[in-house]
Amino acid sequence: MPCCCLSREFLLITSLGLWLVSTMSSQKRDITLLVLAGILWGTSFPAITYGLQYTTPVLFLLLRFFFASITAGILFPRSVKRVLTSKDMAIVGLLNAIAYLLQFVGQQWVPAGQSALLVNSYSILVPFFAYFMIRERLTIEKILAATIGLIGVGFITNQDSGGVSATRVQYVMGVLTIFLAGTIWALYVVFTKKMQIMHPRENSHSSHASEISQDIFVASMFYTVFLAMGVLFFSNEPLIFPLQAIVAAIYLAIFCSTIPLLLYLGSLENIDAGISAIILLLEVLVAFIISALYFGEQVILRQAFGATLILMGIFLAIKETNHLQE
Repeated sequence: MPCCCLSREFLLITSLGLWLVSTMSSQKRDITLLVLAGILWGTSFPAITYGLQYTTPVLFLLLRFFFASITAGILFPRSVKRVLTSKDMAIVGLLNAIAYLLQFVGQQWVPAGQSALLVNSYSILVPFFAYFMIRERLTIEKILAATIGLIGVGFITNQDSGGVSATRVQYVMGVLTIFLAGTIWALYVVFTKKMQIMHPRENSHSSHASEISQDIFVASMFYTVFLAMGVLFFSNEPLIFPLQAIVAAIYLAIFCSTIPLLLYLGSLENIDAGISAIILLLEVLVAFIISALYFGEQVILRQAFGATLILMGIFLAIKETNHLQE
């Protein structure tokens, strides 16, 4: 996959998107930026599949978040000390780190499209976790939107190899590993929302993401690097840095870590955790389209039906957002 070409394309999309939403109302802006985050995150699945062809999962994870951590430190230097001295930030950072590690390990045996399905199964878990952890309203509309969207994800994925070679045992292990990653991400989303509720925005015009969201972003980057370094130290993996893996890691650091996570955290401050998870199912659709174009995953009629269901679920989630804020 020509990551450099994707970088140019999504740099243009991101720039145009940010410019267009600058004149929108607050609610429409948050939803639009959340959609943009989902589009960018959708490119991560094929980019990870591409990068794993040239290096090991742990080393690739380290490369991605090494570049992302440098970016985080440059953007928010004041957050670094707070992050490294906070137990809550350690928890949220390690949840993100463990989930990413499990996804990278599992995705070496599972095609990008199916990986997107397994990771995004968290969308059906978030509304329930949010209800028990932060007492977020659990409505029939939320459950219906999440169910329709996840069924659509099931239709859109398939059993094609998608450029991945694995035995049956490796495939099953990969599926279980990535599903566990999705479950941990559900906890990450709800815990993040809980921290935002405990520390409400004080200066609404300072940036899209408030200070607590910036701290969460820095923690998510830093602790993932720490975990990857620890695992790499004990695994004795060879340190191989091919150019293709480095390019993919830089792309992931900028367009699939820094930009979408900041957009997401800023939007999450004003949108329910459950609804945000449903809207982000858009990344599955984006991941599959790119996987079909660059990795040869087959496109059939049922997948078009699945794409329609995903969009229907997202539409219902956005409609429920409007209803909750009335």
